[in-house]
Amino acid sequence: MPKKRRKKKKVMFRSSIVFMLFLVFCGSLVYYAYDINSKMNEKDKLEEELVTLQKEEVILKSDLRKLGNEDYVARFARERHSYSREGELIIRINE
Repeated sequence: MPKKRRKKKKVMFRSSIVFMLFLVFCGSLVYYAYDINSKMNEKDKLEEELVTLQKEEVILKSDLRKLGNEDYVARFARERHSYSREGELIIRINE
C-alpha cells in the first residue's frame, strides 16, 4: 500500500507541475497575442500620421518653391498684409 501511495503522489506531483507549466504557457501566449494586437494598432495609427505628414510636406515644399519667386512674395505680402505699391489704392471688401 505505501508504494502505491508514493507512486500516486509522484504522479500527482508531476501532473500538477505539467499543469502549472501549461498554465504559464497559455498565460504568456495570451499576453503576447494582446501585445502584438496593440502594436499593430499603434502601427496603423502611425501609418495614418505618416500619410498626413507626407501630404503636409508636399504642400510645404510647394510653398517653399513659390517663396523663391519674387512676384509671388510681393503679391502674397500685398494681399496678406495690405501692402501696396506706390500709387495703388487698397479697398477691402468683407464677405
